[in-house]
Amino acid sequence: MGVRPRIFINGISGLLGFHLAWHLRHKYLISGTCYRNQVSIPDCQIFPITLKSVDVLEALVRVQRPDFIIGAVGMSDRKEVEAQPKVSDMINIMMPVSMAVLAGRLKAKYIALGCSEVFDGDKGNYAEDSTDFTLTDSVGKQKIAAHSYIRAQTMESTMLRIGRVLGVGHHYRPSFFDRIRSGATAKTPYEASKRKSRSYISTRSLAAAIEQLLLGEFPSKHRSFHVGGANMDEFSLVQAWYKLMGTDTKLVTELQDSKRDLSLNSKLMETSFPLWKPENKAELLGNLITDLSPALSTKRWQKALLEL
Repeated sequence: MGVRPRIFINGISGLLGFHLAWHLRHKYLISGTCYRNQVSIPDCQIFPITLKSVDVLEALVRVQRPDFIIGAVGMSDRKEVEAQPKVSDMINIMMPVSMAVLAGRLKAKYIALGCSEVFDGDKGNYAEDSTDFTLTDSVGKQKIAAHSYIRAQTMESTMLRIGRVLGVGHHYRPSFFDRIRSGATAKTPYEASKRKSRSYISTRSLAAAIEQLLLGEFPSKHRSFHVGGANMDEFSLVQAWYKLMGTDTKLVTELQDSKRDLSLNSKLMETSFPLWKPENKAELLGNLITDLSPALSTKRWQKALLEL
């Protein structure tokens, strides 16, 4: 077996970083940093640091000499972002930009993980060349700023704008999907929006997309890709999971809120990397079942999945 490429994940304890490390660790040498929450992942080298000692980050990366750097760190809680503007600027803007610049110096390929919140949500089905950016969302505006600075200060990088990722969280940070499955398991009511639509994607599909990027011909200049999944409203997602788990779907009630569509068009990603395609609804739910029961076959679920 040849030498495995090295990947450094900045933000390995978040939902995206954690699952990427878990899925990619068998084919790549994985190292990374965690900040608020210390985690342990088999076969991965993890360095816990604090935001007060972030100056050691460059030294860590230089010692690791990665072939790829993935920027997965981020501050997405809007209340925190608005309450701590200096901290959120450092995490969501300064850190990704500094990692991109460092990657260029080390001749490493840089992948920045972004989100669909950069768009205003009026139209949906956003392609990479869309300019309908948000003027109000605090997180979205910081992500736009980070991408702009990266493009201005580096010669190459790859930005992935990702749909709403569904996956099992860890004990420090329960995920959005954890809340849904807890409700279905406990048979408790759940309010979900029929007016908010997204591209929902499993952690398995996200890891598969990034692996195609790692294995394929890396873009030689700045390039953005949209990595979406099953396009649906939140109500349909929650109701489908309740039904799949045998829970009364009448427990899922409509949340009265404003309309917003943040769905992504993934055609460019599909065309550039033909071995990857966005999940449909059944594939998404099937991958979530596999994550929850990795030792069991999903064949017994196929009929139920196709009926959803």
